[in-house]
Amino acid sequence: MIIWKVKSENLNVASFRYRCLIPVKYLDQKGYDCLIYSNQDKIKFDLKPEAIIFIKSFTKHDVRLAQMARQKEIPVILDICDNIFVEGYGLYSKSKPAEGFKEMVKIASAIVTTGTSLKSYIENYIDSSLPVFIVPDASETLVEFESYNNLLKANQKLKYKISQLQKIITLVKEPKSVIFALKSYCQSQFISKQTQEHNLKPLKAVDDAKNITIDFPEKPKLNQTTNSDNQNLFNSFSSRTIFDKYRQSDHELKQVIWFGTHDMNFSQKLFKLQDIYPQLIAAYQEVNFCLHIVSEAEAYEVYQEYIKPFSFPTKFTPWNQYINYQLISQSHVTIIPNSLNAFEICKSPNRAILSLALGVPVVATKTPALLPFEDCIIFDDWHQGIVSYLQDPNLAWQHITTAQSIIKRDYSGEVIADKWGQIIDTIGRKSWTKYLIDSYAKF
Repeated sequence: MIIWKVKSENLNVASFRYRCLIPVKYLDQKGYDCLIYSNQDKIKFDLKPEAIIFIKSFTKHDVRLAQMARQKEIPVILDICDNIFVEGYGLYSKSKPAEGFKEMVKIASAIVTTGTSLKSYIENYIDSSLPVFIVPDASETLVEFESYNNLLKANQKLKYKISQLQKIITLVKEPKSVIFALKSYCQSQFISKQTQEHNLKPLKAVDDAKNITIDFPEKPKLNQTTNSDNQNLFNSFSSRTIFDKYRQSDHELKQVIWFGTHDMNFSQKLFKLQDIYPQLIAAYQEVNFCLHIVSEAEAYEVYQEYIKPFSFPTKFTPWNQYINYQLISQSHVTIIPNSLNAFEICKSPNRAILSLALGVPVVATKTPALLPFEDCIIFDDWHQGIVSYLQDPNLAWQHITTAQSIIKRDYSGEVIADKWGQIIDTIGRKSWTKYLIDSYAKF
């Protein structure tokens, strides 16, 4: 059993999906039992898991959990995907992540991060011999996104089984609690007998005065949709058919897309578009296009003030997970400028990977995380990069096919799970938890 502790189980938070849900999904397929906790969840370590992994969650509550785990000789692994050491990070948080991280490093067995840049910052910050492993973000497809809800439901069931096992352990350890439990059970049975007659027909109410019987409707069953239409779209998004369809339509204005969070409190990425505006307008003068901004709704005012005044067509669409896949796939080029400051230079290549996986070429600022794609991304030349991809579909498709082979080889969910498995097998302790869970399920 491996415990994953996250700050929030919010599917809109990329780090939760990339750093927790995708690894958990594929580790489960490899026989690793995983359990996810979040927020202020209380965690008991009676069953002594192989390890507890903190995913970008370094609050005071997490510090206490890490200390409890360490007391029981359970390895603590810290996963960090942002440069939390830069000035201003966590400014509006109750506790600064860097401070909690620094406390947890003292009792951790290992650190995991996304790439070489952030690894260097971490090693300089902790000044420790603690091993720092690199596990990149996996390639997220709609297939993964469709599986998240089922994964979280299964996690709730597993947490229930664990809680039942913990109750059994408590009863064995504390005889007094056995007597209390038996007493409570007897009382509940006595109350149940008294109310049994009233509960025989719970779905009917009788008005004796008017001799009217009212049948209450049964609770409606929730319709579970599989979003098959979205699935079919994704299956064709990266195919040559879709590529040709959207990139050979001369009667429509070609689309250059920028997508991501602006992050009002910190990185403010949209402002980077102002820096490359001269090159964008030069590209537009050769090949007309529309610059499409897809970001959180809060960034719309920034778009209105700073991007909409550009002297070529632009538009804004609020971020939505499903629509986002379609909007990217229907675009001709994705642009990913990076300010190269201490925070931005540490970002993972997940936006470029998503775009390339969906069949859209990328023009980007060259960062260490994007070096594996050096032969299939045009770096730093926004003018010629955009024009080349818009005018030469064969070049675009050549780069896409090369990139997709790299993604399959180095960034698939299976590959990421293998990397996590190697770390867990190296750092983690042997545990009887799986045996106990399986035995309880059979019982």
